[in-house]
Amino acid sequence: MAWTRAQGFARYFEQRDVNTQSGLVKVSGNVSITRHQMKFSSSELFQRTECIMRVAIFYTLIAAAALTWGNLLRADEPSPTPEVETPAVETEEPQPTSDSLETVKNNLELKKAILVDVREQAEWDEGRLQRARLVPLSKIQEGLKPEALPKDKIIYLHCRSGGRSLIAQELLKKEGYDVRSLEQGYQDLLDAGFKQAE
Repeated sequence: MAWTRAQGFARYFEQRDVNTQSGLVKVSGNVSITRHQMKFSSSELFQRTECIMRVAIFYTLIAAAALTWGNLLRADEPSPTPEVETPAVETEEPQPTSDSLETVKNNLELKKAILVDVREQAEWDEGRLQRARLVPLSKIQEGLKPEALPKDKIIYLHCRSGGRSLIAQELLKKEGYDVRSLEQGYQDLLDAGFKQAE
């Protein structure tokens, strides 16, 4: 193929108009070369063409290798994850029960509910309510045994001021208990008529 191209170049230059007076050969437009510049054989033309083709192939291979290398490097990089706006999820703040203290007392009397104190053992030892059961928040956070509390009754929770009972309420709700945190703390419940255990 290269040989036929070289022959084609040679024929091209042989067919150009030669100005015998100036010794110039018109190649194209305003470009002319001397006869001396044209005096090379077909084999020389072939060699020059072949050299140009080798150089072109060499640079083509280098460009292809660079592109391949670049693609390999990019394949190792993690693809950027598109930023997706997630809608703001409004989480409800845990709320204490809306049951009145009279309702709580009635449910405890009718044994529809139990009262659970989520304070710690030392606080329990200082004073506690009658009919209350001690299940410290720390134990709830560690995980309760299934038989620790009944699932068929309402569970009213109380602590010293109402904060820990709200945390316990959320944890126990996830376990499937009907649990209701009391807003009133231990002293408030005593003041409201709940009896202290002896």
